[in-house]
Amino acid sequence: MFLPLISSFLLIFTALSAAAPVTHAYLTYAFFDAFPDKYDYEEKKDFMIGTLFPDIRYMGETRRQNTHFDKMTLKEVLDETSPFMAGVKFHSYVDLRRDEYVSRQKIYTKFKEYTPKNLVTFLKLMEDEILYSKANWKDVSLWIKEILPEELHWNMEEPLIRKWHNILSIFFTNPTSTVVFLALMGNVELMETNRDQLSSWNLILKNKAELPQSQAYVNDLVSYFQYLYLTDRNL
Repeated sequence: MFLPLISSFLLIFTALSAAAPVTHAYLTYAFFDAFPDKYDYEEKKDFMIGTLFPDIRYMGETRRQNTHFDKMTLKEVLDETSPFMAGVKFHSYVDLRRDEYVSRQKIYTKFKEYTPKNLVTFLKLMEDEILYSKANWKDVSLWIKEILPEELHWNMEEPLIRKWHNILSIFFTNPTSTVVFLALMGNVELMETNRDQLSSWNLILKNKAELPQSQAYVNDLVSYFQYLYLTDRNL
């Protein structure tokens, strides 16, 4: 029974080259905390599925511009009447604000000694490694078992969407360092990295994530978004 499960896991995993989704989900939970009366439980489910949906583009059936927005405000997210579409818009809001923060704080310069190649990807993995331990992912793991009708409106077949949800479930049932290890053992690519990079990251990711400067960076990033949720809502 064990070997077929591993084989199925690796078959799904080979399709993934997207950034790990834990940071998106964690910042979504922080968003819910900032607006506690905005959504009920079912609407939070739809919003979360929506915010995890846009990176389905890495499955190769649609282009980035079809699932992401070049500009997005928090007000546009809050004004959206569909919780699923609000989540889709929130995904772009997080991407844009995170990129601005990382650039303004010169994060790549501060962490350049962590890995000689592909620091952009490594940083995202490190963020997810740290944030994975800071939340209970039971609800997310349950929610992504469901395919929403709105997901079917994006000209993609249900089996593809189901495969994307299955891939997401891997990230919400394993620390990111374990995901890297499984990718390495299965000889599959993760986020467009080669085996040498994965081998190196497998040795350092968990330790780098435990360093005080890494913890401080991720805590500051979360605090920045919590600040935005209070100050950016009318812009």
